[in-house]
Amino acid sequence: MTNIQIKERKVTELHPHPKNDSIYGDEDIEQLAQDIERSKWVKPLIVTPEGTIISEHRRWKAVSSLGWVTVPVEEKEFTDEIAELEALLVLVK
Repeated sequence: MTNIQIKERKVTELHPHPKNDSIYGDEDIEQLAQDIERSKWVKPLIVTPEGTIISEHRRWKAVSSLGWVTVPVEEKEFTDEIAELEALLVLVK
């Protein structure tokens, strides 16, 4: 069983996966940002140790627009670029 560790990372240290926009486009985050602002909580983003966002790009954009300094993340290492891309496609919402 894998031990999942959630940690805080600076929002500015994170960056979208280069293929995210071409796969999902520029999604509206206004309602999501309002929901996060109201709840003061966000599901952890899945990122690589280098800070590439694999899942939860919309949440990252939303907390960025709200001025959050840090965000919870789960760091995952991928064996190669194909495994990373598969996770980007599978770990939807």
